[in-house]
Amino acid sequence: MHPMQFVLLALAAYLLVGVIVGAWFVVARAGRVDPAAEGSSLAFRLLILPGAAALWPLVLRMPAGGPRASDDPARRRTDVHRIAHRIAWPLLLPAIAVLVVLAVAFRSTPATVDAGAVPQAAPARSPTPAEAAP
Repeated sequence: MHPMQFVLLALAAYLLVGVIVGAWFVVARAGRVDPAAEGSSLAFRLLILPGAAALWPLVLRMPAGGPRASDDPARRRTDVHRIAHRIAWPLLLPAIAVLVVLAVAFRSTPATVDAGAVPQAAPARSPTPAEAAP
């Protein structure tokens, strides 16, 4: 099996599992994880379906039920992650934008081909002495 076929097969399997878990989450679990999603519209549920499908490993780890106690270590880790994201994203976004601009500016451009041009035949070569001898 070619390595790219393996990558595509793994991606397809991940997406298939993601769609199944995402659909289950949207239909049965979203209201229990977040009380604000209880009784939400179909449009809202369709909006969160792609994210739930893409992040299905995290969706499976989400606890169902009410809010956690503030002294829970998992909650403290979440707060630390939120603080880290508040610091990291304002630094990462301009860096990503600069990298994209640099990549576009320094990309190699392919030779342009005139769509109306007629291809030219290769120049005729003269026969070698061995070919010319009868």
